[in-house]
Amino acid sequence: MSWNLCNNCHPTFLTSCAKPAWRCYIIDDDLHGADGVKLGDVNKDGWLDIVTGWEESGETRIYLFPGTSHGMKIRQNKGRGRGLY
Repeated sequence: MSWNLCNNCHPTFLTSCAKPAWRCYIIDDDLHGADGVKLGDVNKDGWLDIVTGWEESGETRIYLFPGTSHGMKIRQNKGRGRGLY
């Protein structure tokens, strides 16, 4: 079972063995060695946002998705942290 994030950016489960076509969108190629990625509605607008971080650098990045008509907005927090929880 896997996630389908192509359903208007609302996750649904894929229960069949069909392999959907995936498009690759590079959001940010600046952060090297990310320790993990979390999806969630950070700004409570109904859309999935992305949070990622790298413990070694202490950097956390939040990518806000404002809807289908706009690109991702990057919010960066360079505070010290111990990872994503």
